[in-house]
Amino acid sequence: MRTRVMSSTDTPLDTWVTFNDLRKAGIVPNWPTLHAWVKNPEIKFPPGRLFGKCSRRWSQQREIEPWLASRPVTRGEFNDPPPMPKRHYKRREVVVDPLL
Repeated sequence: MRTRVMSSTDTPLDTWVTFNDLRKAGIVPNWPTLHAWVKNPEIKFPPGRLFGKCSRRWSQQREIEPWLASRPVTRGEFNDPPPMPKRHYKRREVVVDPLL
């Protein structure tokens, strides 16, 4: 039996991570956020690959690590939207019916 030695031009197999791996690593909190990040052209989170009917995976080396490296380091690098205006609600007056 021969063993093959990897040369410097060979690349090892990718490590594939699941949604639970992404969540445990603190990258994404939940599925709705993940879907929003994939659709958002500013965030550009990789969509991953389908491994089965209901199984999605991401390549750690080719998708997740480059995406993390592309993220801003300081808060000033974000294009923050303007703050939402505060709503001031009017208090309702309670009307007591004298006949009750």
